[in-house]
Amino acid sequence: MNASTASASTSASTDPATTGAVTTGASTTGASTPGASKTGASTTSATTSIATTTPPPPLGEPSEWTELVTLDPTIRLDIRYATADNFVGEPLYACGRCFLRPAAAAALARAHAALRSRGYGGLLLFDCYRPRPVQQKMWDRVPDEDAVAPPWRGSNHNRGIAVDLSLVDADGAELDLGTPYDQFSARSAHSFKRLPAEVLRRRADLRGALEAEGFAAYNLEWWHYSFTAGRWPLADATWECP
Repeated sequence: MNASTASASTSASTDPATTGAVTTGASTTGASTPGASKTGASTTSATTSIATTTPPPPLGEPSEWTELVTLDPTIRLDIRYATADNFVGEPLYACGRCFLRPAAAAALARAHAALRSRGYGGLLLFDCYRPRPVQQKMWDRVPDEDAVAPPWRGSNHNRGIAVDLSLVDADGAELDLGTPYDQFSARSAHSFKRLPAEVLRRRADLRGALEAEGFAAYNLEWWHYSFTAGRWPLADATWECP
């Protein structure tokens, strides 16, 4: 998900957010800037709503997006917002697929391979690119900047450069990383250390593999990482379902 964060440094594990550019289909948007706060610095457009009644456009040119599993089919998906098993309690996607900007997808596939070489089964993805109309639906249900990034400012999920993920073992079973996904408690933070040694080791292994490929952690959510290379616009487009 997308909550706010207090620090701007990569060492503090923040999620870059918005400044600058304008993107098609948005009234107020931005491109990602490494080091900015997760919810952004301004609330000028706080009354703006992203339309959710008009069907969103399809995803753009293949050069703009990569479906993650096409790079490595051993990456596992459990896209929670395509189910009712999420903090909203209802499906927000018509089907569960994982798209990212090509550079982010390639970097994530490399991190997955590195984790497999260390004996893990690899990555388990809960969320990837998230169209802004879905961000609006989240905000409509939970209008709290500590939990959901306002859609007029956008999230790195809306840019296709953020992922929510975990680890699986060699048999494909999800591993314990201290809390369930999207449990917003003190135990979810990277800075919370009163956890079993194996949980702390898994968190460190996951973070190390992702940071080696250019992803930045977000301190309050062990599952959330953003790709820090480049600047990417917000997007409204959605994917087709099989």
